[in-house]
Formats: sequence, C-alpha cells, structure tokens
Amino acid sequence: MKVNKEGRDLIVEFEGFRNNAYDDGFGNLTIGIGHCGRDVYKGMYLTDEEVYDLFEKDIARFEDNVNRYVEHYNFNQHEFNSLVSFAFNIGNVDELLRCGDLAKKDICDRMLLYCHANGEVVEGLKRRREAEVALFKKGDIKKDISYYFDLIANTLSGKYGNGVEREKQLGADYEIVQESINTLYDYLKKNI
Repeated sequence: MKVNKEGRDLIVEFEGFRNNAYDDGFGNLTIGIGHCGRDVYKGMYLTDEEVYDLFEKDIARFEDNVNRYVEHYNFNQHEFNSLVSFAFNIGNVDELLRCGDLAKKDICDRMLLYCHANGEVVEGLKRRREAEVALFKKGDIKKDISYYFDLIANTLSGKYGNGVEREKQLGADYEIVQESINTLYDYLKKNI
C-alpha cells in the first residue's frame, strides 16, 4: 500500500516544512518535513525540491514498515495512512502493534499512549495522536461485494485462522464475514 494525499497532508500538517535545520525542541536536529538523523547538521539548508525528495524517501521507509503488517491486519487506506503518520513520528509501528500480536480493535487505545516526551504529555503529540486515531476510525473507503467474497473465501480456506486469531486479522470486517459464513453453514446444513 501507499499513503494517499490525505495521509501525506496529515503528516505535513504536524511535521511542518522547514528548509533550514532546526532543533525540534527535544534535542533532535530536524529539516524539511520532519526529517531527522545523522545526515542532518547545524546550518544545513535544503531547497524545496530537496525537501520533497527527502520526504518521498522517508515516506517509503515508513510505508515499508507498516506494509509488513497489512496482510496480517487487513488495513484499509485510512488505517494505513494513520499508521504511516504514527511511524513517521515515532520511527516505526513495531512496538505499537506488538509486532503483530495486538488485536486490531486495541490499536487506537494504545496509539493514544504515545504522546509523551521527557516523561510529560506534549500537547502537539496529543493532538497528533487524536488526529491519527480519528483517521484510523474513519471507516473504509466503500467496499464492493467482491471484497467480502474474497475475505469469505480466504477465511474458509484457513488464511485467517480461527477464533481470536481470525477476529484479530479481519478486524472491522470480522462480524460481516463470520455472520456470512454462519448463514452459509446453516443453509447448507439444512439443505444438504
């Protein structure tokens, strides 16, 4: 998956755009759109084009991090955008998602905990986490019936496991898929 305009706008809104290197207030030299690292130094200057080139490289790195979990969690575009924004700010989603062990329904609650720096709540981080959670919960872009047929077929083939594992992997789609499978099972049981 790739971050769309909505996700990029969210990141830029909170990271800002700076051509000159600056201290982010926590001792991290930062430049461009939230870029920090060993390659940033005092007095560094980037053209607008260089800022956007660096942003593309940074986005790709965080998309890769979140993409490791897409199939496991079946993230929709809004959820993906939200998590890439989170990773862009924190560095990755591995701890947030407990490397895939966290239930999808618990991601937002856990995300809200990441608003501290130096042991104190930072209002800007709190606002960012709230915006990311709102985007995560926004709901999926309209899905057609073939989307659910694919989920049901994959569930029946065992791709998503059983019980809690299935619920975790299907997330918001779990109830629709499970109810469809149960209805099909009852129908076949009565008629075969």
